[in-house]
Amino acid sequence: MQGEGGIDGNVGNRQMQDFASVSNADFIPDGSNDGFDSDERQRTSSVNSFCCTAPRNSISGQQFYSLTNVPNNYYAMENIKQKRSSKLFDRPELFVHVLTEKLKGPWIEQVFLKRECIKYIPTFGTNKCGCGLFLNAHSPAVISQFKATLIEDGIVPSSQSLRWSVAEHTRTAHTDAFGTLEFSGGAHAHKAHYVRLGYDSDPSDIMYLMEKIWGLEPPRLVITVHGGITNFEVQEKLGQVFREGLLKAAQTTGAWIITAGIDAGVVRHVATALDEAGISARMRSKVVTIGIAPWGLLKRHEKLIGKDIVVSYDPHSFSSKSKYATLNDRHSYFLLVDNGTSGRYGADIILRKRFEEFIARKQTIGLGTRHVPVICAVLEGGTCTIRAVLQYLTNQPPVPVIVCDGSGRASDLIAFAHRHVLENDNLPMEIREQLLNLIASVFRYSSTPVEQILDEILCCAKHRDLLTVFRLNENRKQDVDHAILSAILKGQNLSAADQLALTLVWNRVDIARSDIFVANQNWNPHLLYDAMMEALALDRVDFVKLLLENGVSMKKFLTISRLEQLYNMEQDSILPLINDSMSIADSRITLPKIGVVIERLMGNAYKCSYTSRKFKNKYEKSKKKALISRIPSFRSLCATYSKTKHISEEAKSNTRKRLRKEIKEGDDFQFPFNDLMLWAVLSRRQEMARCMWTYGEEGMAKALAAIRLYKSMSKEAADEYIEVEVSNELREFAEEFKRESLSLLNHCYLQDDAGTLRLLTAELPNWGHHTCLSLAVIANNRRFLAHPCCQILLADLWHGGLGIKSYSNLKVILALAFPPSILLLDVKARISNRRMDFLTQHSFVFEGNESNNEKEDDDRSQNSASSSFYVSEHLKIRRKTKYKTTAFSQRMTNFFETANLIDETLRVRSGIREPRKSVGANLQEMTQETSWTTKFSIFYSAPITTFWIWLASYFIFLGVYTYVILIEFPVKPTEVEWFLFAYVVALVMEHFRKLLVQEASTICEKIRVYFDRCWNYLTWLAIITFFIGFAFRCNQPTRHSYGRVILSCNIVFWYIKLLDFMGVHPRLGPYIQMTGKMIVNMMYILALLLVTLMSFGISRQAITNPHEKWQWVLIRNIFYKPYFMLYGEVYAGEIDICGDEGINCVPGGWIPPILMTIFLLVANILLINMLIAIFNNIFNETNAIAQQVWLFQRYEQVMEYENTPFFPPPFTPISHLLILFKYFWKVRKILNLTIQLLKKNSHSYKREFDQSA
Repeated sequence: MQGEGGIDGNVGNRQMQDFASVSNADFIPDGSNDGFDSDERQRTSSVNSFCCTAPRNSISGQQFYSLTNVPNNYYAMENIKQKRSSKLFDRPELFVHVLTEKLKGPWIEQVFLKRECIKYIPTFGTNKCGCGLFLNAHSPAVISQFKATLIEDGIVPSSQSLRWSVAEHTRTAHTDAFGTLEFSGGAHAHKAHYVRLGYDSDPSDIMYLMEKIWGLEPPRLVITVHGGITNFEVQEKLGQVFREGLLKAAQTTGAWIITAGIDAGVVRHVATALDEAGISARMRSKVVTIGIAPWGLLKRHEKLIGKDIVVSYDPHSFSSKSKYATLNDRHSYFLLVDNGTSGRYGADIILRKRFEEFIARKQTIGLGTRHVPVICAVLEGGTCTIRAVLQYLTNQPPVPVIVCDGSGRASDLIAFAHRHVLENDNLPMEIREQLLNLIASVFRYSSTPVEQILDEILCCAKHRDLLTVFRLNENRKQDVDHAILSAILKGQNLSAADQLALTLVWNRVDIARSDIFVANQNWNPHLLYDAMMEALALDRVDFVKLLLENGVSMKKFLTISRLEQLYNMEQDSILPLINDSMSIADSRITLPKIGVVIERLMGNAYKCSYTSRKFKNKYEKSKKKALISRIPSFRSLCATYSKTKHISEEAKSNTRKRLRKEIKEGDDFQFPFNDLMLWAVLSRRQEMARCMWTYGEEGMAKALAAIRLYKSMSKEAADEYIEVEVSNELREFAEEFKRESLSLLNHCYLQDDAGTLRLLTAELPNWGHHTCLSLAVIANNRRFLAHPCCQILLADLWHGGLGIKSYSNLKVILALAFPPSILLLDVKARISNRRMDFLTQHSFVFEGNESNNEKEDDDRSQNSASSSFYVSEHLKIRRKTKYKTTAFSQRMTNFFETANLIDETLRVRSGIREPRKSVGANLQEMTQETSWTTKFSIFYSAPITTFWIWLASYFIFLGVYTYVILIEFPVKPTEVEWFLFAYVVALVMEHFRKLLVQEASTICEKIRVYFDRCWNYLTWLAIITFFIGFAFRCNQPTRHSYGRVILSCNIVFWYIKLLDFMGVHPRLGPYIQMTGKMIVNMMYILALLLVTLMSFGISRQAITNPHEKWQWVLIRNIFYKPYFMLYGEVYAGEIDICGDEGINCVPGGWIPPILMTIFLLVANILLINMLIAIFNNIFNETNAIAQQVWLFQRYEQVMEYENTPFFPPPFTPISHLLILFKYFWKVRKILNLTIQLLKKNSHSYKREFDQSA
């Protein structure tokens, strides 16, 4: 302030003097009006003692030394604190110890001080001391000292000979007042923290108190409110707009509101803002309101004295006639500033000023480097308010000020001058005279000269860039909150990038849209990329949309390093998922680890792109580039090397080609919104996930994948019972995406039904080569699959190339019984070129791609097959691959792709061109072949035909098996029995084939995914027991014992497996699923029944048969009769074996009837009826959605028979032989093509060499 010169410096000094005059200049220490730095030099310290062997402000048993031996320069202390902090973090145990000590009450007591008057100096004409207290209010020591002085001198000391001063006539002591205020008597009772502290306390200690002890979030903005200290009225509309805008600015930006804390004047308007908003006590704690009030001005402040106490405080219970003030009950934190005076304003001014300047200079937002902005809001006010505004405007750094015109007095005068001030910072003479008259009328009782006040107002008005005047109805679109935040952006003299960063932190997209992204402004893309990164990290969805609207390209923005950085920002939510998937040595999250997590959550049959070899190669290159970019001298080293070494032109050309290729490869992610949506889902950011789902491609697939991820995460959270709320929240997120996916499907179907069908069956390389249908199955989205669009597609797949529209099952059965009738069946009008090639060449289409492995894992541990679909009249769908290769096909994928390229190259080089047939020729060929070959091929390749053939074969198997088991076994197995054996062996081979073609990469994962289908358990149980029984049957001594018994029990499993075929029926399918659910739920009741049976059975057996010897039949007898009692067989003759005569009674024979009564009540009535109620509930739930259940099951059935060989057991090995034949034929063809290409290349190279020679 002193170094500014001119009128600013003088006015600044006068301002501090005026502050002192208002509060009593006698108590202000020398040099206190020099501003922040001089005040720091004058103060001794906020702590009276310091332990040299422990961190600053810690409590220790070591010796304490005076702080006079320690440098008290503020910046030197900051450096010392930083060094000590680094040491603390190097030693975690010391850091934990110190932190624990600081969190205790003794820390507050040791750090913060109070001040007491130590010498009574009466003021002129009164009996009060210069501190404002009467003699009897001082301590006994002060009274004794004063009386001793009277005795020695014989006269009362004159105020003119000795002036009372805070620095000389007060002493410090540890604070004795801190704790919690419980406000009562108002409409909304709540609590507030408070502490009594000295006016020269260290702002860094205050900040530590607020953040670490009181647990406040660091501020992102500070709004300091100034104005009248006495009650005043403003226009109703202006007051309402000011209060609403102030509260909105604080709520949306996470601001701290700092006021005087006294229940009067402008502070009441701040409190009214909270009341009008209807904010509860709990929500009010989120709006940080800090009152910095003078301790000596409070009424009955002695009630607050106590260490870490809870004080009931009723502001309305005090007398309103006293000159003392009360605290406002709408604040949550109070700093009660003590300078040793009583009944006077001003003790809080110096501390408030230093605290706000400390925040503006030293505090940063989050972990960044941007300082916390401070803004002053002015409502009404007097001459002190004018000087406060001037000081804010001339501070270093300056603080923007917003003044509300129309609120009265100081605000109106500053606004008037701001409106009429000229470019030369002066006023027209007539305006100047008018303003002088206004000042004289407004401040008629002020001791400050009118000219001085005018000069101060003009000094304020000339800072146009820092001073903002809010006028009601001047700009209808701009509220007070908008004006406050715009004033900060304008007054801080920030670049556009810094302004955008501030609005990001505040989460005020409206400010960014109106004040930052203006027309004709060119943005550096890298600045927008930084803003996008921050918006994603802070979960600012609206800012992400705004940046996308303003030209941010996600393809160029999203890199591997940025995506990894986003994942590592969410370690709390993502690390548990990684730890469940794999053991990691470090906590660094990488994309390959995320790929493993996604595969686990989606199901092991899912292949995430992050775990593919292609992506891993790109990932390694990206890491190498990032490592090289950190070496500053790398480019210069390369340049030097290129100058000193001779490099051939060919090498340079190759280098340029490679660089061009890398540039063409370009972006790290083809569909960046997909990757960002996965990040948002895994980090549980639902709104951000919805935003990323809205933008970009593959919206249907993204929604279905999000459902599955959310459901899996919800299940894992539910398994940990401490995260039940998180589990419910994740399930709600999944339901939200279910609704969105169904809405999107319905919209697409209404707009373009044929295009929607293609959309559902299109292979998605970015989603594990799945289709939308298979993703819906994985997500267990019943309503999605029950949609008419999906059912039309499934019906088309089920009928294959047949054009049957009614009685399809009957027509297929008749065609199978009488094959010539196949020629009478209709076929679909259009068949794709690929299908025509298949028909004309009579060859099987081989696909070694991962996308042809069809078993998928869903939410109910169900598997479905095939992303290869038949092409119908409306669809461009791939013809189904009828036969699959074994695991060798996956290993040969790259080999076959290379062979195709070789084949294409040979045709191009040799000039061979295959003649193309026109569409008319294709249709003509199709028409010619539909006479019999096409119809037979289409009929026998349709899934519905395969189903009925397999069902007929299975009925034959069951019929033969039943015949064999009912008659006597001959000595040697007959041909019929060998037929059964061949059938089971063929079935084993087919199931091995299904196991090997699973998409999972390892054999263990294949087995797990394969057995996710419950019917496979039953099938293998039946197969294993059949082989065991057949082995015993072939052995003559055991054929009638073990062999017959095991096979007789084994046939039960084969009959139960018949339910698998019956699930195709729309009525029986839901009932079968109901039965499965009932069996699962019945197990819990059976556990209760088992306990009840054992408790009653053992007691009954022990009492009624006391003389039994040990034998295994006793175990049976425990359950035998009690179990049949559940069905009504009570064995009446055995209830009371003693009879009325009491003959043959065993000791305690009267007890079993009583136990039986209790047992029947619990088991028959309670547990059995509970089981019936559970069954009834399951039936009602499933029956209500029976249609959806069956339509969902239909997909699995269609895919099952879509990929089942036509030949049923025992002829299935024929299909397997055809697969092997096709495989070896393809390998032989590829080898021949490779040899031809190598020979041709060798001849061409030889000719070139001969020509050059």
